[in-house]
Amino acid sequence: MPGQPGMPGMPPGPPPMGQPFGAAPMPAPPAKKAGPAKFLGCGLLLVIVIGIGVVAVMNWGTGPGSAKAGDCIKVNSASVSNADVDKIDCNSPEAAFKVAVNLDSSTDACPDGDYAEFRSSGRRSNGYKLCLMLNAKEGDCFKEEGSFIAGKTTKVTCSSTATYKVTKVANAVDKSACEEGERYTTYSQPATTICRAKP
Repeated sequence: MPGQPGMPGMPPGPPPMGQPFGAAPMPAPPAKKAGPAKFLGCGLLLVIVIGIGVVAVMNWGTGPGSAKAGDCIKVNSASVSNADVDKIDCNSPEAAFKVAVNLDSSTDACPDGDYAEFRSSGRRSNGYKLCLMLNAKEGDCFKEEGSFIAGKTTKVTCSSTATYKVTKVANAVDKSACEEGERYTTYSQPATTICRAKP
């Protein structure tokens, strides 16, 4: 029947609104292309986000709070109320201390011994505390600035500037391992006695 949809010469249905009957369909408007400025902005934002993530991961793994027993520490500055330390390679001459114990709270007590302490509120809810022992072998020399516990201690060449020289390191808590007149430093964990004398 004339005018029936699907018949030859007739459109299959009513035309879209606003289009005359029998006219060809209007093409869809072209999609807007993103300009180079938009791509540059997205790329820059992505680089910034990745950079922040990388820095956070690096600090999380290398900061003093991540130090485990046996890792070495460089003391940049030290005082009873404020210490500045970095985790460092144990072969570095600046690695005067190594971690004996990393405690889960800044208020926990170190084991028995002559440990230097570094505490921080850090990322953990109760903070943390590092119990530090000398990173010493026989023949090493150290210079103390202030007291052993609260001051800064650095490895130095064995000269007149050195405060003391390590004469013996024993794997036991045994001050009798040191010669008469020598000073000693003991740690219960790991069990160690370090004998010291003037260079």
